[in-house]
Amino acid sequence: MIYATAITFTKSSIVFFYGRIFNFRWSLGFCMFLVLGYWVTIIVTVAVACRPLPYFWLAYTDPTAVGVCIDVPKFFFGNGIAAMLIDVIILCMPMPTI
Repeated sequence: MIYATAITFTKSSIVFFYGRIFNFRWSLGFCMFLVLGYWVTIIVTVAVACRPLPYFWLAYTDPTAVGVCIDVPKFFFGNGIAAMLIDVIILCMPMPTI
């Protein structure tokens, strides 16, 4: 959750910086929607990743723990793809002006 929040602050900082330099309106709102949507998605997914929630840690430390989790490697793969696409969109935002 800390990673998602730090990435969100970094990306939103860049988007707002672009907004001050290039005076964007609709593209700034679109990019901020993507960045905040990414943050909400990651936070909600991590919060409900395992049932019960402590099973995420107990699965590795307590052999008698009972629970179920999402497929973590697939989650990180999808997370990486989404983060990369948002980065590309943010990098392409000032292209028409430049």
